Amino acid sequence: DGLCDADELAGCQDEAACNYNENATDSDGSCTYANTNADCSGVCLDGFVDVNGVCVVGLARLKSH
Repeated sequence: DGLCDADELAGCQDEAACNYNENATDSDGSCTYANTNADCSGVCLDGFVDVNGVCVVGLARLKSH
């Protein structure tokens, strides 16, 4: 990338990751991602409910299909 190793800033370079670092110049494999149907804080997305730490389709949503 044209930078000397001493000037590299290690971090997550994947914009889809929860810990994306826009200043990172060297990917270090540290990217973390949200669990399925949850946001990066672990909160279930709309239409999903937490069942024992897993976000699943809400009961009301199942009945409407």
